[in-house]
Amino acid sequence: MNSMTLQCDRCGEKHSYKISQKDLDSGLTLNFACLNIKRLPRVSSFRIDFTKNAPSTKREEEERVSTLYGPNDVVAKTNRKNEINQPKLWLIYDFDQYFEEIINSYIIGSFYPVATSCTALAERLVNLFIIKMRDLHTQSLLDVQLKKYVHSRNQNWQSFELNMKVLQVWNLLNTNQKGWFKDLLDIRNRAVHFQSAFDPQPDSLKAVQILHKIIDSYFSPFERKDVLRVFEIPGEIWVKEEKLNDPFVKAFILPCCRDFASQGTLNNKNIYHENDAVIGPFSEADFIEQRKNYQANLTYEPIYQKGTIEGKEFTFRII
Repeated sequence: MNSMTLQCDRCGEKHSYKISQKDLDSGLTLNFACLNIKRLPRVSSFRIDFTKNAPSTKREEEERVSTLYGPNDVVAKTNRKNEINQPKLWLIYDFDQYFEEIINSYIIGSFYPVATSCTALAERLVNLFIIKMRDLHTQSLLDVQLKKYVHSRNQNWQSFELNMKVLQVWNLLNTNQKGWFKDLLDIRNRAVHFQSAFDPQPDSLKAVQILHKIIDSYFSPFERKDVLRVFEIPGEIWVKEEKLNDPFVKAFILPCCRDFASQGTLNNKNIYHENDAVIGPFSEADFIEQRKNYQANLTYEPIYQKGTIEGKEFTFRII
C-alpha cells in the first residue's frame, strides 16, 4: 500500500491517501476526494417490481404468462400469478433469486415444493443474519449457550427456538415476525410429516404470502424507516446518520449504498461529481436541506417514475 499527501484545492488543507499498487499500475486517472466534505450513504442498489400495477388487458397479461410459463392452462397460471405478484421494492441480496424461483413454482402449479422451500429460504435468511452479524453485535448480549450457537464451526443453525432467541436479543424480531416464522414452520411440518391437515394449494399460497411479509419487514425501505430516510429528500433513500453503526445497516444496507455529498450527482456516464459540495462539518438536517436545494436547481432534467406499493403512490428519480 502506497501513501500520498496532497494539498487540497477545495478546502486548502493537506490530506493523506492510501493507494494500492494495483490502482497505481492500472494507468487510470485517480480521483481524490476532499476529506472535509460531508458524505452520507444513499441507497443505489435495489430491486423494483411494479409489474402488477402495469396497465394491460387480460389478453396481454395471458400472453405474457404463456410466454414465460408455457401455453398450457394459461388462465389458471395467470390467476395464480395475480394472487402472489405483489409490488416489491427490496434491498438486493442473495435471497431475491430464490424467492423468484419459489414464485415461478407456484405459478406453474408445483405446490409441494413451494410449501417446503418457503421455510427453507426463511431459515437461510436467519442463517445469513447470524453469519453477517455475529461479529458486529456486542458479545455480552448473548448468554453462553447462544454464543456457542452463533459461533458454531459446523454452522448448524437449525433450532427454531435458538434462532428466534438470537434474533430477539439482536433486536431483529418483533411479535409479527416471530409469528410469521412460526406459521411457516407449521406449514413445513404439515407438508413433511404426513399430516392430513396439509392442503397443498392454500398452504403453499399462504407460505408465499408469509415469506413475502418476512422479506418486506427486513429489506423493504418502506418497512425500515427506523434506519432509512425514505423520500424525505424527494426521489431518494438515505441511511440515517445516527444508524451508520447499526449492525444490520453495516451488514446489509451499506453494501447497497454509495456515499454522496449533499451536492453530489452522477452524470449520464455514471461519473460522480460534487463540484459544489459544502466544506466543513454540519448537521444531518442541514445536509438534507442542502440536498433539497441542490435538487431544485439541477441544470439537467432527471427522470421521474411513479410506483405504487400497498395502494400508496410515490415518485422516484433515476439520475
